[in-house]
Amino acid sequence: AVPFYKKAIQLKPNYSQSYLGISRAFIDAKDYNSAIENLDKYISYNKNSDIAYAMRAEAKMNLNYILEAQEDIEKALTIEENISYLLLKAKILYYKGNYDDARYMLNLLSRNVQTSEVYKFIGLCNYAQNDYKNAMLNLDKAIILSDEDKSIISTYNNAKSMLEKR
Repeated sequence: AVPFYKKAIQLKPNYSQSYLGISRAFIDAKDYNSAIENLDKYISYNKNSDIAYAMRAEAKMNLNYILEAQEDIEKALTIEENISYLLLKAKILYYKGNYDDARYMLNLLSRNVQTSEVYKFIGLCNYAQNDYKNAMLNLDKAIILSDEDKSIISTYNNAKSMLEKR
C-alpha cells in the first residue's frame, strides 16, 4: 500500500509545500534520510527557501554529514539571517570541532536567546577544551532551563569530577 503522504504528492506533484511539511515530520521522527530526500525535492521547486536549507542542514548534521550541513546552513543564512539558523550553525561548528568559533557564536546568541540548548552547547565547548569550571557554570544554566536533559547532567558530573581531580 502506498502511504497517504505519497498519494497526496502524486495528486499534485508540483505542490511542493507538502514536501516541506513531510520533511519536518521525518526530522521529528529522526528519519533524516527521508527528510533529506523530500527536502531535495522541495528545493528543486524552491531554490531560495531558507527554511528548506536549514532543515536539510539539521538532518545532515544529525547524520554526521557535517561539511554538507555547514554548506546548507550557510546557504540558508545568505537568504535569511535568523537566530535559529545561527544556533544551528554554532552546533554544526561544535560538531566539526571548531569549539572557539562555536562558543563565540553561542556567546553572542546568549545575549538574546537564553535557552537550555544555547548554554548546553557553550558548556560542551568548554568541556571539549578542558575548561571544566566554565563547563559546569554553563551546563548548570542549561540544567536549570531544561527538562532534566540526562546528557547535560552527565557532562556536568564529568566536568565536576575532572575539576575535583585537579
